[in-house]
Amino acid sequence: MKISLIIGAIHGGGAQRVVCLLANAWVQAGHNVTVFHYDRLADRFPFDQHTNLKIERLPLDLPVCNKFQAAIRIIKDAQKLRNRLIKQSPDAVVSFLPQTNVLSVLACLGTHIPIVVTELCHPEYDRIGNIWPLLRKLTYRFADEVIVQTKDIRDWFLQNVPCRLSVIPNSVPQPPVRRVHEPSSTRKRIITAARLCFQKKS
Repeated sequence: MKISLIIGAIHGGGAQRVVCLLANAWVQAGHNVTVFHYDRLADRFPFDQHTNLKIERLPLDLPVCNKFQAAIRIIKDAQKLRNRLIKQSPDAVVSFLPQTNVLSVLACLGTHIPIVVTELCHPEYDRIGNIWPLLRKLTYRFADEVIVQTKDIRDWFLQNVPCRLSVIPNSVPQPPVRRVHEPSSTRKRIITAARLCFQKKS
């Protein structure tokens, strides 16, 4: 298959890690995978990526900040992405994160290209501005599938955003086999890592 993945930034973060893992796995399985992004700070992932993985930057203007020009910018960016996808002619498009998802759905309308969008945070706690929640509600119904990580997020979407839903947890790569050592202590340790923001504290 020819698969196009779309994400805004690729220079770091949990979503970028998920995209890189999926892209690597699909390339290794023999698929033709291209990651499209509009990151001005990086041209590759900060993680190990397969040598056959293609990464291409799109000349988009997102994120939108000016409310008065937001509609025009979204339409122009959607048209740019649409033109690139038509030229690429992928068998499927997989988009990540709300703003990019809205743009990707708009770009795929009428092209007959299957579009799958993914939500990696609980929308109730993920602050994405004022216009994007409305655009998400209006556009997600046109996606072929919306992927969420947990049943709680699925329940939120069922109540707030009409769309076709599936629950798929994040992929976890198989760790290398290591020699097991007896722990020096019976005390358990819990370690977590996350960016410091409202959504992660909630």
